[in-house]
Amino acid sequence: MIHQNTYTGIDSNIENSYLALQSNRMLFKLQTEKFSIEQTIKNLEKKFQTGRIGVETFMKQFRALQSELYLIERKIKQFI
Repeated sequence: MIHQNTYTGIDSNIENSYLALQSNRMLFKLQTEKFSIEQTIKNLEKKFQTGRIGVETFMKQFRALQSELYLIERKIKQFI
């Protein structure tokens, strides 16, 4: 009986460690996506400011990126 409880505790610790690792990986992935979108927005703004893209293209892409960024930020808040 004692051995079963010991193993159950070890299994529980391993499972908790695994879940924490998975959570950290997901958080890192979300932060990476957030950074990527922020950089894309900066590049989009530069293209607009230099006249390489028009207002319609800028607004369409900017709104889509802002929407993605919002969703990612909401997911990140769930981890913090």
